[in-house]
Amino acid sequence: MPTGGQKFMQTNQLQEWVNSGDTAPLILKDSTVIRIPKDKDFDYLFTQRHYSRGGLIERDRKFEYGGIIRKSDNALYDLQYDLREYDEIKGELSAEKLKDEMQGLVRMFIEKTINNDRKNLRIKEISDKRSLEQLGYYIQYDAYKDARQLYLENDGGEARGFVYKNDYRADAWKEATLLEYILDPTKYVATQAAEYMRDRQEQMLDKFLRADAMYAEYAKILATPENNIHTLLKIRKGLSTVSAKQVTITMIVGEKELTFKYDAQRLTWDCENKFSSYGADRDGRDKLEEAMGRGCNDFCPKSIVRINYGRNTLYEA
Repeated sequence: MPTGGQKFMQTNQLQEWVNSGDTAPLILKDSTVIRIPKDKDFDYLFTQRHYSRGGLIERDRKFEYGGIIRKSDNALYDLQYDLREYDEIKGELSAEKLKDEMQGLVRMFIEKTINNDRKNLRIKEISDKRSLEQLGYYIQYDAYKDARQLYLENDGGEARGFVYKNDYRADAWKEATLLEYILDPTKYVATQAAEYMRDRQEQMLDKFLRADAMYAEYAKILATPENNIHTLLKIRKGLSTVSAKQVTITMIVGEKELTFKYDAQRLTWDCENKFSSYGADRDGRDKLEEAMGRGCNDFCPKSIVRINYGRNTLYEA
């Protein structure tokens, strides 16, 4: 018989035993399985590894937790190692996978409720002192950094606009919460979403206010041609056409032209103000130090007049 057929029969062997309600132990290839009542809604599976042909239970070997049975439909959840080969959907209903699924559903529920509109929040402003301080820091320092990153990711185009994404995470995933979710996923998700929206109004509004600040900085970037981010984008686009570890930079320092090798990957990073001389080869670092002075040898993107890879010109000012 083909291997696939054997696995299918084994899967049925476990599920059919569960469906039958048989209270006698189930003897499988490597373990013996028993079913223990948990409460009115659930039973637990426990397994004991066996090494004898008869598969008899042995008094000096312990039983290990093997999985969960939902009594209403005999569905199997969270099957453990000894029963994994009998799992038709390969661990998709493990406790961790169920937690991930639940968190995703709660986020979707909240996002649908908010509908990308801050008017669907109960509050109009943030009152928590620490939250206001953190928001102020973001507006002053990080909004511009995020706008630069978005500009590069967006290839310099118009911003696509803010879309509210929720970041709900379960505080704890205990046995009781796992069983509550398995018993009624729809109710559990709705309850978690309602609790989150009740308690996290300011955190939700904070996302909108940070987006306001970041998109305001983005608009300034678009309206400021002299911002070095535009030069950096042109350099990145040029380097994207080749697979190079090092390229040749030609730059102007004062009235002097310098040519040296430079790490290609570093040129694709957002340097904000200056590229580090550490990306240059030894000869390049010596040239930069001689032209600019010790400790002052980092250079601005706009000082680059040309970047070559072999005979190919990747960027030219």
